Amino acid sequence: MADKFTWTLQTLPIELLYRILDHLEVLTILCSMQNVCTRIDIIFNTYHRYQAFTTLDLSRTYMSNQRVQHIANALQHNTTLTTLDVRNTYIGDTETLTTLTLDHFRNAAEAARHLANAKRRIITVTALDLNGYGLRDAEVQVLADALQKNTTLIRLNLEDNQISAEVAQRIANAIRQITTLTTFNFERNAIEDMQLQHIVNTLRNNITLTTLNVESNKIDDIAARYLSGPLGENTTITILNLKNNAIHDQGVRYVANALQQNTILTIVNLESNRIGGQSAKYLANALRQNTTHTMLNLERNRITNVGAKRLANTLRNNKTLTALYIGWNCIDDEGAKYLSSALQENTTLITLNLEGSEIRNKEGEYFIKEMTMNLSRVKL
Repeated sequence: MADKFTWTLQTLPIELLYRILDHLEVLTILCSMQNVCTRIDIIFNTYHRYQAFTTLDLSRTYMSNQRVQHIANALQHNTTLTTLDVRNTYIGDTETLTTLTLDHFRNAAEAARHLANAKRRIITVTALDLNGYGLRDAEVQVLADALQKNTTLIRLNLEDNQISAEVAQRIANAIRQITTLTTFNFERNAIEDMQLQHIVNTLRNNITLTTLNVESNKIDDIAARYLSGPLGENTTITILNLKNNAIHDQGVRYVANALQQNTILTIVNLESNRIGGQSAKYLANALRQNTTHTMLNLERNRITNVGAKRLANTLRNNKTLTALYIGWNCIDDEGAKYLSSALQENTTLITLNLEGSEIRNKEGEYFIKEMTMNLSRVKL
């Protein structure tokens, strides 16, 4: 009888190892199959599913501290991952699902350090999404320290966290060090004057950031003033989202002054602020001098027919604006008349949104028909 042959990881054919890997989750492979032996590492690195492993989605999951440490250790050796998503991830050693609360602060902070240490070593990470993660100040500080050593991050999303002024300053300092960042989302963080001041000061010398999103915060006229100076000097930002804040006419004046100086900004969203007739005047003046602006959103504000007239007068000679959103304001048939008249001369505007306006009689409908003839898209 022939001697029995015992298969080991050193002798098992590659095809059979591939077949085994086919039945395992990529995360299991990542955490359990690495550093077993040199041969397995070589085979693992040539496995097609591992080579295509660019996104790790850990959002809305529960992870013990031990599991986080396993993942962090595995990521130290990974060279393919570009996106790590930990939105709404719950971390802790309790038997039931817990969020990052003060009751579990020590464990949460420890877990954050494991993730931060891993990120320091993943030189190919380009997107970090922490939307709704519920980060505490100490955890954000750890993250900020890690970001300062990052050399490839392109998109950073810190939406829906509660971040103090002190931590906002640390994040701003980290952003100064990242020479690749193009998109920064700080939406829904209840930031006020001081937090915004720290963030916008990074814009003065930043040469890569193209999108700044500070929607749904507590930005008022004072904060808008802090924003205007750096924004006027910045040479890279093309998209600015200030939707759903507390900016009044004076704050818009500061933003408009920045628009006059900025020669690169193309999209500005001021929807759902407290903008009135004077704001329309400031923005109209800015649009006369700005030769790059293509989209302006003023929906859900307090713009009246007087404001519509000021915007219409600007549209007569404007050669760059392609989209104007002014729905849900206080514009009626008279305002529609001004806009329709201006569009007889304007040849660049493509989209006009008047949805929610107070256009009721036949005269107003007539002007709308005229506008429809000149635009490819009119929304009422």
